[in-house]
Amino acid sequence: MFFPITILSFLSPFIGILTMVAILILTLSTLIYYFLVYIIPLIFTIKLGDKTILFSTITIVNIVLMIFGERLLFLIWKLDNYSRLNRNEFRLYLKQRELFLKNTINRDRFRFLIYMLYFLFLIITSFINLEGYELSIMDSIYKPISYSFITFIAFDRILANKQIMKIDFKSFIRTLDRFNNPFSFKKTNQD
Repeated sequence: MFFPITILSFLSPFIGILTMVAILILTLSTLIYYFLVYIIPLIFTIKLGDKTILFSTITIVNIVLMIFGERLLFLIWKLDNYSRLNRNEFRLYLKQRELFLKNTINRDRFRFLIYMLYFLFLIITSFINLEGYELSIMDSIYKPISYSFITFIAFDRILANKQIMKIDFKSFIRTLDRFNNPFSFKKTNQD
């Protein structure tokens, strides 16, 4: 039995990818929503508000997509086609799909998609606010989505600057040892 995702991915790679990303986002959102609504109150005996749940769901989905998005899509494709292909066909299929995934879906494209969606949200909400329209739904979602965008920007900057915090422990220990033992400095120039 063919899954709709497989049919769409063979008809058009672009439509297949968009469908899989949408399914991935909806699945993650649903899981996180139910975790925040039902599991968190059981563990911590607190009830989260609707705005907090919306903020947390959007933020966690964005972070998961940035870190694990490529692997999750590959896993979905792997599970989708595992049952109907024999072992050799499956290996060949995985190699082809892996090449396809690496060339079409990566962290930069997820980042672009997330920024584009936030950009569209900001354009729409700015237009609504500047024109003076009153929409009750905008009042309940504007702040959580805006705060989620700010959080995403901070997280994206952390990912971009993570190389700054890498420490070469061997040179660090040698430097500390030199400060503890001032006679260990060697003269490089002979005067």
